[in-house]
Amino acid sequence: MTTQENNPRYVWQKTYDGSYTLFDCKYNQSMHSQHGALSECRHVYIDPTLELLQSSQDKVFSVLEIGFGIGLNFRVWLEALLQFNPALPVTIEYESFESHPELLDFLACNLDSHTLFASHTSDASRAELTQAFLKWIQKHPHQRSLTSEINMSREIKIASEIKIGNAPDLILTCPDNHFDVVWQDAFSEKVNQELWTIDFFKEVKRVLKPNGTLLTYSVASAMRRRLEELGFECQKRRGFGGKRECLLATLKK
Repeated sequence: MTTQENNPRYVWQKTYDGSYTLFDCKYNQSMHSQHGALSECRHVYIDPTLELLQSSQDKVFSVLEIGFGIGLNFRVWLEALLQFNPALPVTIEYESFESHPELLDFLACNLDSHTLFASHTSDASRAELTQAFLKWIQKHPHQRSLTSEINMSREIKIASEIKIGNAPDLILTCPDNHFDVVWQDAFSEKVNQELWTIDFFKEVKRVLKPNGTLLTYSVASAMRRRLEELGFECQKRRGFGGKRECLLATLKK
């Protein structure tokens, strides 16, 4: 099911699980699986990240997302953290890169509670998250970055930032050995080649902590060879929807 908006580039699409994604007419690709945008994001990114968080003993747990898109991964991450009970207080750092500020303009004008959180969170929790997210995204999107802090509970605090610009440039500004997890969720190499090169993955390696993890929907053999050349141990996981496999790559350094 497709819902048209007054925008020549972006088209809302309702996916099989009832959640929404965008079709990007420039790249001729959807941002998420038609089999279920929300379900895909949980399976590929959120569930394995929660497992890593559960096993972490650090006071700060940091996630870098390559390609903010419509913010679905971040929003589902927030929902998951609402139900997460850490053994010790933890600060969650979330940082993301987005090269298209006009996409943030579009989101600021076209998001509502239905397209934001079509999941099993309670109405009260969903309303709270919706208000927090909209307040965040509706800040002037052409700033170089959008920042926010959310106190989820006494045990969990979230510091979040979207940086506007090209990921290969922005990642150079990130400190060494900083992130526990990188979500590689850019458009495919066919249309976004610069985010799948060995030079870009060298920077991903630099910013990851020892034994840090890269998660992505792609299991392309050329990409896996690049990662393995850089010292990643690649593990294929069960895929989602029409994809047979997805990837969890652990950095051994």
